[in-house]
Amino acid sequence: MLGIVIWKINDLSNYWKKRNIPSAEGKFGIGNLLELLGDFKGSDERWKKEFGETYGIMMGLKPDLTTTNLDIIKEVYVKQFDKFIDREGFMPTTTKKDNSILFNNMAIKKGDDWRRIRNLCSPAFTTGKMKMFVPFFNETVDKTLEILQNYEREDKIIDVKELCEGMTIDSIFKSTFGFKADLQEDPNNIVRQYARNVFNLDKFDLKFLFAIFFPKISALIRVYFDYHIRNDKEIKYFKDVLLQCYEKRKKELDEGINNEVSDFFKVLLQSLNENDNNEMEDDKEIIFEKATQKQKGKGLSKIEILAQGFLFLLAGFETTASTTQFLLFMLAHHQECQDKCREEILEALEGKSIDYIDYDTVNKLNYLDQCVKECLRMYPPSVRINRICVEKTTVQGITIEPDTMVSVPIFNLHYDEKIYPDPYMFDPERFSPEQKAGRDPLYYIPFGYGPRNCLGMRYAYLSIKIYLARFLLKYKFVTCDETLSLPLEITTRGLTKPIKPLYLKVEKAQSLSKVASLWDRRIGTSKGIRAAQGLIFTIASIVIWKVNDSSKYWKKRNIPSARGKFFFGNMLEMIKDLKGCDERWKKEFGETYGIMMGLYPDLTTTNLDIIKEVYVKQFDKFIDRADFMDTTTKKDKSIVSNAMSVKKGEDWKRIRNLCSPAFTTGKMKMFVPFFNETVDKTLEILQNYEREDKIIDVKELCEGMTIDSIFKSTFGFKVDLQEDPNNIIRKYARNLFNVDKFSLGLLFALLFPKISTMLRIYFNYHVKIDKEIKYFTDILSQCYIKRKKELDEGINNEAPDFFKVLFQSVNENENDNDNNEMEDDKEIFFKKATHKQKEKGLSKVEILSQGFVFLLAGYETTASTIRFLLYMLAHHQEYQDKCREEILEVLEGKSIDYIDYDTVNKLNYLDQCVKECLRMYPPAIRINRVCVEKTTIHGINFEPGTIVSIPITNLHYDEKIYPQPDIFDPERFSPEQRAGRDPLYYLPFGYGPRNCIGMRYAYLSMKVYLARFLLKYKFVTCDETLPLPLEIITRGMTKPIKPLYLKVEKAQINMLGIGEYICLSIIIVSIILKLYTKYVAIGLIFTLASLVIWKINDFSNYWKKRNIPSAKGKFFVGNLLELFTDFKSCDERWKKEFGETYGIMMGLQPDLTTTNLDIIKEVYVKQFEKFIDREGFMPTTTKKDKSILFNMVSVVKGEDWRRIRNLCSPAFTTGKMKMFVKYFNETVDKTLEILQNYKREDKAIDMRKLCDGMTLDSIFKSTFGFKTDIQENPNNIILKYSKNIFNVEKVDLGLLFGLLFPNLSIILRIYFNYHTKNDKELKYFTDILSQCYEKRKKELEENINNESPDFFKVLLQSVNENDKDNNEEEDDKEIIFEKATLKQKKKGMSKIEILAQGFVFLLAGYETTSSTIHFLLYMLAHHQEYQDRCREEILEALEGKSSDYIDYNTVNKLDYLDQCVKECLRMYPPAVRVNRVCVEKTTIHGINFEPGTMVSIPITNLHYDEKIYPDPYIFDPERFSPEQKAGRDPLYYLPFGYGPRNCIGMRYAYLSMKVYLARFLLKYKFVTCDETLPLPLETIARGLTKPIKPLFLKVEKVSN
Repeated sequence: MLGIVIWKINDLSNYWKKRNIPSAEGKFGIGNLLELLGDFKGSDERWKKEFGETYGIMMGLKPDLTTTNLDIIKEVYVKQFDKFIDREGFMPTTTKKDNSILFNNMAIKKGDDWRRIRNLCSPAFTTGKMKMFVPFFNETVDKTLEILQNYEREDKIIDVKELCEGMTIDSIFKSTFGFKADLQEDPNNIVRQYARNVFNLDKFDLKFLFAIFFPKISALIRVYFDYHIRNDKEIKYFKDVLLQCYEKRKKELDEGINNEVSDFFKVLLQSLNENDNNEMEDDKEIIFEKATQKQKGKGLSKIEILAQGFLFLLAGFETTASTTQFLLFMLAHHQECQDKCREEILEALEGKSIDYIDYDTVNKLNYLDQCVKECLRMYPPSVRINRICVEKTTVQGITIEPDTMVSVPIFNLHYDEKIYPDPYMFDPERFSPEQKAGRDPLYYIPFGYGPRNCLGMRYAYLSIKIYLARFLLKYKFVTCDETLSLPLEITTRGLTKPIKPLYLKVEKAQSLSKVASLWDRRIGTSKGIRAAQGLIFTIASIVIWKVNDSSKYWKKRNIPSARGKFFFGNMLEMIKDLKGCDERWKKEFGETYGIMMGLYPDLTTTNLDIIKEVYVKQFDKFIDRADFMDTTTKKDKSIVSNAMSVKKGEDWKRIRNLCSPAFTTGKMKMFVPFFNETVDKTLEILQNYEREDKIIDVKELCEGMTIDSIFKSTFGFKVDLQEDPNNIIRKYARNLFNVDKFSLGLLFALLFPKISTMLRIYFNYHVKIDKEIKYFTDILSQCYIKRKKELDEGINNEAPDFFKVLFQSVNENENDNDNNEMEDDKEIFFKKATHKQKEKGLSKVEILSQGFVFLLAGYETTASTIRFLLYMLAHHQEYQDKCREEILEVLEGKSIDYIDYDTVNKLNYLDQCVKECLRMYPPAIRINRVCVEKTTIHGINFEPGTIVSIPITNLHYDEKIYPQPDIFDPERFSPEQRAGRDPLYYLPFGYGPRNCIGMRYAYLSMKVYLARFLLKYKFVTCDETLPLPLEIITRGMTKPIKPLYLKVEKAQINMLGIGEYICLSIIIVSIILKLYTKYVAIGLIFTLASLVIWKINDFSNYWKKRNIPSAKGKFFVGNLLELFTDFKSCDERWKKEFGETYGIMMGLQPDLTTTNLDIIKEVYVKQFEKFIDREGFMPTTTKKDKSILFNMVSVVKGEDWRRIRNLCSPAFTTGKMKMFVKYFNETVDKTLEILQNYKREDKAIDMRKLCDGMTLDSIFKSTFGFKTDIQENPNNIILKYSKNIFNVEKVDLGLLFGLLFPNLSIILRIYFNYHTKNDKELKYFTDILSQCYEKRKKELEENINNESPDFFKVLLQSVNENDKDNNEEEDDKEIIFEKATLKQKKKGMSKIEILAQGFVFLLAGYETTSSTIHFLLYMLAHHQEYQDRCREEILEALEGKSSDYIDYNTVNKLDYLDQCVKECLRMYPPAVRVNRVCVEKTTIHGINFEPGTMVSIPITNLHYDEKIYPDPYIFDPERFSPEQKAGRDPLYYLPFGYGPRNCIGMRYAYLSMKVYLARFLLKYKFVTCDETLPLPLETIARGLTKPIKPLFLKVEKVSN
């Protein structure tokens, strides 16, 4: 034995040599371990010089590939992370019995345990949680500053290590345990002593060395024989303290006790509950991953929570203390850096107390951050990081086997002279933005790299910067006689430490503070009055000087500027005509110039780079908008001052985020009925104008309509606002937007907003519109109270007005609903509300204010744009006609009296017209942002208070971008032209995170109104209509100088399609036959028949006219009959003749058949929304049809399909599938008994009958939850009826009629009781399904616990569970799951829809499973070598189990059986074609697709492609080995379809088949017999793939 061990150790010492990788020579049995532990940095530097960037070493008996090759590091640490998930902590974690806090912490946990702990702990380290620790840091440093005060007073030298250790352990102890301890002044305190002991790696005792060499044996000895490592005493102490704190905090949370102390345990316990916190994504350096449902369900054990507290305490203590001491030492040696830090801190704190550093201040300390990072570069706490291979792989040509370590020597990266010249010099400029941008981030990894980097990195940075900032404000750190000189000598035994102690001294810092003092005295005597007069004169002189100085603001900055008036600047000039001023100044000064808005400097620019910087990249420094209304006072309760459009800073951010969910797609859809209801009234008004041939004042028409609609949708009640232009609401709304005349009060407010606000509040000063504002405030308040009461009392008022939507959205925001709908429009910057924002919520006046701004802004924007566009369309009839044609085309088959949301989204040309109108006549002429923090952009220094404005019309009328900009041309917004210009040249709704939140509402309402108008009426010019070009005025809002007058005529539209023509012809003929002689009727019939024949002949040339090769078809039938004879052979023949893409006709329906992968990906995935439907040759248009056949998820269309699919998805997750495994095993038990009889009697088995009985029996149990005799009784009625439904050998006339005339067929079904051949079978299954549904529904309602997990129970539960954030839906990449929206959940599924899903589950599962199993058993009988290999794999997977029960986990281990199943499905896919139907006109690879066109994939053409599968008729499971699969596109294997509409039951099919096959092969060997058909097998593909003749096999017993 000893000889073998010695030989093995010698063999391991040659590990890297055998792999041709340079390696360091090590000691026998020890490798390079002792050498490395003596000095990590020195060893790595020496080996790098000798071997290069990649070399091998031996850590005892464990091979370690050490590298600084960036490509290898990225592969190992990120790209192939799942194969290198573990970290070598030289401590075993394999035994479940070890309850030590040392072995259960995140740093050394492995695999799924590490992932679970990391994901569950992640929310405890977000920005929000970090902010909670800031008070601890400040409180701790207060004590440290007292200690420094003593050192400074007594001129004593400071042991910086002792100082920093005391401070950090004190801070971390408070923030971990939540109570105070005297840890700073007493260096011998037991806590400090024990913490120091744990990190003391200077001496290695034999026990610790034994643990490193033999971790597994060490763990066994620890657990079973009470073997102790040297730090057990310390660990036990910390465990006891942690346990006390944990119990205390858990009790407080359980009992709801509000303890304001936010220590680590409280934060962690709260975070476990709040795991869905999107704040986890707020730092790109830390890789956060949300916990899965399974991880949340398992949670963290008590010992695991204690272990994370222990890790947090010790790791934070050492990292922070070490870095702080090194940096103070460096700053003492580099006073220039220390001074620069201090100046930066003072500047960041301007106006704030120097005795507290908050979170926001820390984020402004950029130079201090550079110093910290340079220190961590030179002295990283950890000198090496590693990962362990857990799965064999190849990286950059190196084969890495399981258990091999891959290490990164951090010092070799941090001291690389090519990256950091003079690496031993302290130079913070290395981390300036410019230098950082020029190097790979991998050259700085003090906290590790990849998904397993240090989770506490942010905590460390934050605490270090707060400590240092507070130090440097009060003291200057200087060298003394005892201070070590540079360069500093360090030791790297595990952690980086100086060889000798670091000593410094402190002096008081000479900080300048700005002090403002106010002088106040009473004036009572004449002497006082004269003094006051003098003071006033002095102040006036200063003000005049200041105003004059302000007028030169831009001149002093060398920026061209417009000359303004004293005190007013350019304001009065601009108020008269914004557009004219901006155009004139652009010609004079160029794209960027300065103006003065009163005393406010305003940089006006159309420079795109400046705009992007200000409005997006540096948005936080330009967060406010200059609305010339002061909103700083908290006492102002005006709805004007609290509107989102004028709010500033954090208040704006909070209101915007809380209101955002009210403007998502789902909420917008709720307003569509209001728009249609309003426009119904407007159309009645237009009818009167048309009848009386009267001219229309378009402004009056549009204002009445929009205020009517918005008033309904804001307040939820109806008023007559359209017919009465003098209605008080219209009058008051008009007054608010009337900026033609400016009162002195308004001018005063613009010039002195703050004084104006004070006067408003304290002296009841009123601007001219106070009466209007009070009126709307009262109405809004009444509606608010009414809606709030309804919500509080749970009254279900279906009117979705703005207040109801806003209340719901705020509540949804509070409930942390993962509403991804907020991200459904890239043009609107949505951001989820933070926890703090949700907690603060919206006050009543804030909610009223948002209702007010929603009402007024929506009213003006919409009315203005519609009137301009109607005016333009009246002048351009060709555009009006094109819009009308598009609307009619999109509405084909729908009512013209209602425009729904989906229809609006298809009106592309109307959208172009709206956008061209908004380009020419944007509602707002200028947008602005206000600088709130000093910054520099493109060489221009911006100071707080400076406005940066965009003159929108200068962009919209730029002749280089829009030639002839005064001409109305909707083609400017075609996809092609839009793609060729920067989006910044179109800004009617603003730009950046503070753009108009109501943009979508405006677009939607305008397009609904316009579409409804154009369907009924043609807008034309009249004598009173103004000619082009239109003269406008831009005093704040864009308006025409004179009123716009038009007239209307009835629109001549044609809504009939080919189907309607045929139906109408039949009706006309029926009438004629009754009214006229048969001869006239015959003549008319002949004429109509000729027209129909001509139309059909024209259809037959469909593909020819589009220059696409096509198969010649039969008159009227097309290629339908030929295809139904044998799909596979037709597709193979046509592919040889026409290539990969060709056209056929399915009756009168064009079908593009293709195997071109690019077209397939476009149709089935990228443009899926335009090809959402599947042609099942069954119509689903009528709502009256209650057949289960027409309500299945496989045949329903559009939004109905999406709703049903999304609601059913949770029924097909892994968790639900596991529930069915027992059925599979129970069923196959019976099948094995039947096989035993066949074996006993040596009879040949008809495999199809055997498999049909087995699969139908199983599916019937799992659908209905009761047992049948299907397997034993081949004449069972269920089996008989199921076979009938899938029998497509003969196509009867009824079915053919249904295929050719689906719409007419359904009409006959409903109204004339026409039956297809399977109605008897369908009725039978409907009755059974209905009985089961009622039974399961009753059980769920009455909470009867029936443990039978049949399909109905699972489906009913899943529909209910859809509200939960069930991440299990995402556990299979092959099935595309999409969560149900709130609207879908609300609508739910009708009874007939649920029955229909049970039916499709039963039948599709039966056929797919049975067919594949019988084909595969036939193949395995012919290929015994594959059958044997499957059996060996199954036995190996079951090793150690007592029974032959196949559970879910076992199935997942059967990789070779999986390959066999997939190869069988490749050769014999159940369905031979899949298709999608175009629902919206589009172009793909030069082919124009019109609605109704099918796009089909001939699956067998892909599955039998010889370039992909050589010898495709040979059964070869190796085609699906991981290596071969990786080498081909997944689209070459589509047995279950492709894209979002693939087979939802795919997982069920795979799982059941593998359970059945595994159980079969364990007991029996399937062999050929005389009746067995030879290879190759002949099949026929009439819809489903079947063998021409039955498949017979025999079985033999297996001797295991």
